This record gives sequence, structure tokens and C-alpha cells, in this order.
Amino acid sequence: MSKWLRLLAIGIGFVALGIAFIHSPGTFSDTWVANGFGAVIIGLGLAHDTMQVVREVGWAAVVFFGIGCLVSVLTLIPGTSGLTLGKEGFVIRNLFRRISYQWPNVGEFAVVTIKYGAGSKKLVGFNDRLAATSTGAAINVKLTGRNSALPDTYSLSVEDLARLMTLWRERVVLGSK
Repeated sequence: MSKWLRLLAIGIGFVALGIAFIHSPGTFSDTWVANGFGAVIIGLGLAHDTMQVVREVGWAAVVFFGIGCLVSVLTLIPGTSGLTLGKEGFVIRNLFRRISYQWPNVGEFAVVTIKYGAGSKKLVGFNDRLAATSTGAAINVKLTGRNSALPDTYSLSVEDLARLMTLWRERVVLGSK
């Protein structure tokens, strides 16, 4: 939840900055927005002057970060996102979308690392036997060693969530044999 609150706060800040760009472009017309980036936009014929560039950047910020704020608010509504564990399997809810997995179709859970640029992110990865032949699954296996991953850690550490998922899977799959 705190991740979505942080993203909402950042989004509100950039929407406010975009509104300032739209309503007072002259205040920002001597900044990098107008000088460096603006020269390219004007050179391409997409704007007539630096004030128009500042207004267009403002509108782009309002639209882009406004959508991000909307997604953050929707995600914070109770019931729109989460993880439900049950006897038959687990369900991931993400922005009103539900994806169900049955325990017998799910392989072992492990902490996986996704590298991007200079950074990385840890997630709980697993193998979904039903998705094993898809193109996306093949790419995921090359990146992380697993074909699927949980999209969030649901306020747990990535290690604790991997252990919890493993315990549930073992309890159902191994207990039924």
C-alpha cells in the first residue's frame, strides 16, 4: 500500500507542475524545457515558440501522471488488488483483473531478480505448467529462471512471501498424495 501512496504523491506533484507549466509558461520559458528540448520540438515544427513547448510539456505531464494517479487510486480501493490463498490454489487480483492458479499446475516458488539498466527488482517467481509453452514464458525463463512471477509482495518481504507460497503449495500438493 505504501508503494501506491508514494506513487500517488509523486504523480500529484508532477500533475501540479504540469498545471503550472500550462498556466504560466512564461515562468518556465528560460528553463531546460524550453531551451534544449524546446529547440528540438520547434525544429521539428511541432511548436512555434518556447512558451508553446512549455505548455505542451505541461499537458503531457498532466495526462501521463494523471493516469498514474488514477491507477494508484484504483489500486488503493479495497478489493481491487491482492493475493488470496486457498485449498485449490491462489488468485491474484490486480486492478479488477483476476488470475487464478491451481496448486497442482504451479511449480516451486523462489526469489528471482529482474535486472534493468543499472537497477534490479526482486520478485517471487514460479513455474506455471499451463503457461510453459508461451512466448512470454520463454522470455521470463531466460530473464529469471521461472516462467511466471507474483506482481507484488503484498506487504511481506520477498523471502517471506516465497516461503509462505511454498508452504501452501506443499501442504496441498504433497498432502494430497
